[in-house]
Amino acid sequence: MMTNACKDYLNFWRYALNTTEEAKRSEYWFPTLAHIAFFTVLMLADKENLEIEPGEQFIPTPLNRIYMAFAVLTFIPTYTMFQRRLNHLGISKSIAHVIYAFNSLGYMWVLALNKMSQREIEDKIGRKNFMILASLIGVSYTVELILAAKSERIEI
Repeated sequence: MMTNACKDYLNFWRYALNTTEEAKRSEYWFPTLAHIAFFTVLMLADKENLEIEPGEQFIPTPLNRIYMAFAVLTFIPTYTMFQRRLNHLGISKSIAHVIYAFNSLGYMWVLALNKMSQREIEDKIGRKNFMILASLIGVSYTVELILAAKSERIEI
């Protein structure tokens, strides 16, 4: 017998390209928490990148490559899962588009860290612009988590 958490995680992949269905709260949170746990384990196991100095470039280790491949692989399914969650809550799809526009910047930042150091990124876009972008990314992730935590339909 399959547990609800397993069903919810399988639905993450089953509906990976579907934005028209609805997702219950557990269908959002179980995959989200599973991915956070997976990424955390990979980061902690990647001793070479765990011990680099702040601002340095990531070292292209096998674990770093797995982390990046999984991040890219789950980007669209994570967006569609959030979209389905908003459908369940009766919230406008425009919110998902805006939030994931900023979340895309977060993915590009992590990808860029594999090519250059944090300092080089800041030098290219400017420290002030970098801080603004980092703040927008943080706010967008926070808004996503708050919206996904809602348990009933809300009107916006």
